[in-house]
Amino acid sequence: NLINDAILCDVAVERQVEITGPDAAQFVQMQTPRDLSQMAVGQCKYILITNAEGGIINDPVLLRLE
Repeated sequence: NLINDAILCDVAVERQVEITGPDAAQFVQMQTPRDLSQMAVGQCKYILITNAEGGIINDPVLLRLE
């Protein structure tokens, strides 16, 4: 129960990925309901990656490099 207790998770197996190309921003925006249109270069945002039904697949931190 995370209301009263804590959890320790090993996230060492999580990988960093770099999404590049002319449609990279559009592709990333399609993965999350969070509005990324005003995200500045060098800015990080906590986002949810969702499936077509709105279910949460993952909750990464996104860093815009360019």
